[in-house]
Amino acid sequence: MTKPLVSVLTPTFRHDEQNRPNGIGMLANCLGAQTLQDFEWIICAPQTVADRVKVDDQRVRVLYDPPKRNGDFYRLNGCW
Repeated sequence: MTKPLVSVLTPTFRHDEQNRPNGIGMLANCLGAQTLQDFEWIICAPQTVADRVKVDDQRVRVLYDPPKRNGDFYRLNGCW
């Protein structure tokens, strides 16, 4: 696989009552409809949410949030 032209970074912590990620399907549909398809999609979420992300696309990577630092409430921006 060659290096993609665009990296799409999606930090998220939102989840439903079963701890499944909310909104990922909608984002997948939007990315699939784009004219430019030479991209990678990096989703970063807490482990409990990331483990439930199911996207059937080889351009997608799901990463766990980096560890919290002293004083952090959550690590939403930590993946950037």
